[in-house]
Amino acid sequence: MATRTHPDPPVRAFTDDGWVAWLLAALPAVLLTFWLFPPSFLLGHGLFFQDGEINRDISGWLFFAQDSWQRPLLYTPWLNYPEGISIAFTNSIPLMALLFKPLMPLLPEGFHYFGLWHGVALLFQAWGAVFLVRSLGCLRAWQAVLAAGFAVIWPIWLFHFGHSGLLAQGILLWALGFMLRGQRGVWTTQSTTVALVLVCQLALLLHNYLLVMCYAIFVAWLFEQWRDSGRVLVQLVRLAASVALTLLLAAVLGFFGASTSGGAYGEQGLTLTSLWCGGYGAAWLNCNPGTGEHYAYLGFGVLLVIALALLWQGHRLPKALREYASLAVLSVVLVAFAMTHRVLIGDSVVAEFPLPEWFLRWANLFDASARFVWPVAWLVFFVAFAALARKGWLGLIILVLALGLQWVDTTVRRDEIRIAARMPGTAPDPAWEPAMRGIAHVSMFPAFGCGEIDPFAYLPVQRIAALQNATFNTVHAPRLAANCEAKHARMQDDLREGQLHLAPAVLPAEALPRGMRVAAQHGQCKTLPIAPVLWGVARPQELLACRAEPADTW
Repeated sequence: MATRTHPDPPVRAFTDDGWVAWLLAALPAVLLTFWLFPPSFLLGHGLFFQDGEINRDISGWLFFAQDSWQRPLLYTPWLNYPEGISIAFTNSIPLMALLFKPLMPLLPEGFHYFGLWHGVALLFQAWGAVFLVRSLGCLRAWQAVLAAGFAVIWPIWLFHFGHSGLLAQGILLWALGFMLRGQRGVWTTQSTTVALVLVCQLALLLHNYLLVMCYAIFVAWLFEQWRDSGRVLVQLVRLAASVALTLLLAAVLGFFGASTSGGAYGEQGLTLTSLWCGGYGAAWLNCNPGTGEHYAYLGFGVLLVIALALLWQGHRLPKALREYASLAVLSVVLVAFAMTHRVLIGDSVVAEFPLPEWFLRWANLFDASARFVWPVAWLVFFVAFAALARKGWLGLIILVLALGLQWVDTTVRRDEIRIAARMPGTAPDPAWEPAMRGIAHVSMFPAFGCGEIDPFAYLPVQRIAALQNATFNTVHAPRLAANCEAKHARMQDDLREGQLHLAPAVLPAEALPRGMRVAAQHGQCKTLPIAPVLWGVARPQELLACRAEPADTW
C-alpha cells in the first residue's frame, strides 16, 4: 500500500526560535506555580496535605520510604500489615516514590514530594503543550508561550487539584505530539513507535487512567501504520511487545497480587453540557455542567479559539479527517466511552441503553469515564490553536485575547486553589504523643472496608502510624478487597507491649474485639480525639485506644 502524504509543512524539533521557545514557555508554569503555591506548600506543609485522600497518598509514600527495598519494588509490609500492599494501590505516584526513596538518608524526617509535584506537573504540562504545537508546525517563541499559557490554566487540570496522579495530564500532550510527528513524517515509524511505547510505560508510573489513554493513542498510531503499509501483523506484534513490557514492569513494581473491586461504569460519565458550562458563562447561559467527574469544562477562551478556527478553516475539515482518520476514530471512541451508555445533560439521564455483561466487567474499572474525553479536548484545541497561530499578527492578537478570557474565566477556581494552598496545617492532639510512645504496631477496628464507620477516620491514624515508623494493620484503599475475618482475628488476643489498638468510641463494648474488651476491663484504654479533614472541614470524633499498660501511665 502506498504511503500517504500530508499537506502540512514538515516540522523540525529545534528550528526558528529553537531553545528560546522552550525556555520562555517555562515562564507561565513557573510564574503560576509561585502565584498559586507559597513555599510552605511546595515543601509539603499545610492543611491541604491533611485533606481527604491525599493523606492516604502521602502515608503510602511514608510507609514505603521507611522500609527497605522489597520485591516487588513498590511493596511494603508496613502498611496493611502483615499482608502488606504495593503503594501502586495508594495513589502515591510510583514514579516520584522510586526517584526519591534512594535519597531518603539526605531528606528531612517526614519528607514527602506532593507539594513539589504540583510545580513539576505544571512545568511538564507547559512543555507538553510546546511539544504538541511544534509538532503541528508552530515553531515561534510567542506560539510556545501562548500554548504553555493555555495549558497551565486548563480548567480540567485546575478542577483535579487534589488528585495527585491525575495532575500529570501533560503526558497526553507528549503522546499526541509523538504521534503527530510520526504521521507527518518528521520522525521515522520506528522512532515514533519506540517513543509511544516508552510514554505508555511512564504513564504506568503515574495513573491507571493516563496509562489507558496513552495506550489508546498508541493503538491509533498503529492503526495509522496499518492504513499506510497494510502490514497488520507487524502492528499487532508491536502492540503485543508493548503490552508484554507493561505487564512485566507492572509485575516487577507490584501492580498485581491484590484483590480489587471496580466501580460502576456510567455513574460518572461525561455530561455534554460540561464542555461549555462551568466558568463565569454558566450563570448567564443558565446551564448545568453536572457535578464531580462530569466536569470537563474547556473554558471560554478555548471555546472561542475552536469556534474561530472552525469558521476560518472549516472547509479543510473533511480533508483533514480523511488524512488523520486514525485520530478521528480515536476521538469518536474516547468520547463514546466517556459518555457511557447513559446520555447525560447536566445531572439528568436523557437516554440509556444496555451493554453486554462482559463489557461492563471491564468498563467498571473506569467508573470516572468522563476523564477519557481529555485527549480529545487537548487535540481539538491545539489543532485549532495551530490554525489561528498561522494567521500571523491577526492570529497572535486573537490568541492573546482568548488567553485573557481564559484567565478571567478560571479566576474562581484559581482563587480556591490559592486559598486552599495557604491554609495552615494542624498538629495531632497532644494526647497522641504519649499514646504512641514506644508503639511499633497500630491496629484499627474494624479494618477498612469491614464496617460502616467514617472511611476518612482511618487517614489521620494511618499518617500518625507512618510518622511513628509503626506498622498499620489496614489501609485506606476503596477498591482493595480486605480479608476482614483474618484482620479481626488478630485483634482477639490479649494486647502485647508495643501495640496500640483503636476503635470508634461510639461502638458498644460487645462489638469490640476480645483483646480490646479485656484491656478495657483492666483499665488499659482511654479515648483519643481525631479530626479527619474533607474539603477543608474537620470532622471531629473520638477513638477508643488500648495499650498493654494502665491508661494512667500514658
